[in-house]
Amino acid sequence: MGKIIPWQIKKQVLLDWLKGLSRDNIAYKNQISGGTVSAIVKYFRSQIPDIDLLREVAIALRKKNLGLYEFARSMRLRNMLDYYELPEERIEKFLEHLCVFFYKHDDKKFEDFLLQVEFVSEMVRILDVSIYDILEEIDKKRAELKELDQRVIDKRYEFARIVKDIENYRAARMYDSTPK
Repeated sequence: MGKIIPWQIKKQVLLDWLKGLSRDNIAYKNQISGGTVSAIVKYFRSQIPDIDLLREVAIALRKKNLGLYEFARSMRLRNMLDYYELPEERIEKFLEHLCVFFYKHDDKKFEDFLLQVEFVSEMVRILDVSIYDILEEIDKKRAELKELDQRVIDKRYEFARIVKDIENYRAARMYDSTPK
């Protein structure tokens, strides 16, 4: 019976194999024999049914200079599009239109656009109104503000009239209380 292969070596051989390295390169890199590499790959094939498919994907990614992290990000994005039932073509077209817009408007920045979208989204959430109804809601709030401004003006006039009445009352009282 041979020596037990440390898990760290098995893991490194698997990673190298998934990267598409040849058996001999993996053996040389990890300072083990080619037979040991084959035994480790055989072990993982028995544990992970689609491991050969994973290797093919990893090799295809490597040929395009992409790593597993980029692939994982694209999978998350794909899952999000599927979840929200958004066709990829529509999102691509939207991004193309944005690129043209920002190309034509040097004073605008994509980051500012995203911040504005987040701001509107937060406003919609706070106001508890649909984004489609936001302009109507803003118009309603403007009308309310105009009405409140008018009420404030009316109250100021009323206050000024009351102050004038008080002044007239005091003046009349002073005139009545003067000795004759």
